[in-house]
Amino acid sequence: MGVHRGNKVKIGGFDLFAAGAMVLQQSDIERIAPDVVVDLAAHKRFNHNLHFSNRTLVITKHLQDFGGVSADWSEFVENIAGHLRAGQKVLCFCRGGHGRTGCLLSSLTALLEPDVEDPIAAVRQRYCSHAVETVAQADAVFRLRQLPTPEQYRRSLF
Repeated sequence: MGVHRGNKVKIGGFDLFAAGAMVLQQSDIERIAPDVVVDLAAHKRFNHNLHFSNRTLVITKHLQDFGGVSADWSEFVENIAGHLRAGQKVLCFCRGGHGRTGCLLSSLTALLEPDVEDPIAAVRQRYCSHAVETVAQADAVFRLRQLPTPEQYRRSLF
């Protein structure tokens, strides 16, 4: 599946960084120097020795591991897109950097790249082949475009 320690991912002409909290290290934080950190597990950091700048905005959004998204997902994704549009460096992560992180990346692709037919496939190519782990996550991505989830994501995600 790969180790995600702040991999740069281009979405909608913006660079953002994606990681798995269980492998993220202080050197990764220092290398990235994020303006905004998006914690999709909303948990105590797996490594309590990680420290962000006092100027770093930390946004937490609890998404259940191997679950779906909350009712305010569209607004949440638009908020993160706003930080990217403002030129801020964004780092997002969940525990492993696959499902929840992949869901956010795919959702941002759905929002910021309307010409991309399949945002999940795009993120799997650009970032991780296991991005988006549940049907509920896939549903959330395509719901942003008010489209039904394609059949290949209704049967199996891997």
